[in-house]
Amino acid sequence: MAFAKTLEVLSSRMVVSTTATQFGLLLMAAWFPGDRLAAATGWVETYHDVFRGGQFIFKVEEWHAKYGPIVRISPWEVHIADPDFVDTLFSSNSQYEKKSEWKYRFGIPHSTFDTIEHHHHRLRRSAVAPFFAKQKIAGITDYISSKAQRLCDRLEAEYKTAGRPANLSEGLTALTFDIITYYIFARSFEYIERPNFEAPFTNAAKKLATTLHTMGHFPWLLTILQSLPNSVALAMNPTVGAVVEFHGAIENQIRDIKSGANDAHYNVAHKTVFNELLNSDLPPEEKSAERLKHEAKQPHPS
Repeated sequence: MAFAKTLEVLSSRMVVSTTATQFGLLLMAAWFPGDRLAAATGWVETYHDVFRGGQFIFKVEEWHAKYGPIVRISPWEVHIADPDFVDTLFSSNSQYEKKSEWKYRFGIPHSTFDTIEHHHHRLRRSAVAPFFAKQKIAGITDYISSKAQRLCDRLEAEYKTAGRPANLSEGLTALTFDIITYYIFARSFEYIERPNFEAPFTNAAKKLATTLHTMGHFPWLLTILQSLPNSVALAMNPTVGAVVEFHGAIENQIRDIKSGANDAHYNVAHKTVFNELLNSDLPPEEKSAERLKHEAKQPHPS
């Protein structure tokens, strides 16, 4: 009985302490100027992002013009527009954690990109950082040059000679995609060879990008969509076909590498990002197929 009473008292003190800390932080934020409605509710950000198509960042610019370099943009956030403050904020000793809500914004909560806790992010990032060192990337200079030359050859033969206009945006996108997938996954999708440099995955990603703000503010929608069978997702939105195909190919590659069936990295001058992770000092739980899948889907480098 005495133990239960003690536990109750300690729990009450923890709640009071936590609440007081949170209240103190909110009270500190309340001193900063800014839009009153934004200071009262986070739905202002949701409104401008979801219903006005990603316009919140521009609304923040308006607030800075009106209120100054430091403005309150939500009940728990301030935004600083001062280049001189960058070195102070992001010093080598800085340790920050992302908002916990961001972990599920992109549907890859186990990736380095969406890791919330500072030290956990540092652990994961240290495993892939050597893979993106300048010296390693320089190792595929010949491959990059050959792909760039192939783009120039096609532009010369199929467009300049024929007097046709070329969409350089598509051509450079195809070139970049082929180089990145070769370097990270030891495979190229050869988009540079497709008619008009059509890049199915990147084109699909651009179309799906219009939904990012909605999914970011309502991540449970993304969870539902990810749980659907591929056939259902394709029936609902054929645009996702190239994305589903790409992710499926990468997931198969991860499975084959872990089982020893895939030896593609022996045919190139470097290892894949998966081999780097599997051979790193990361603990076993950081090398699961699910973790590697999320790592492959994130923007690189993190």
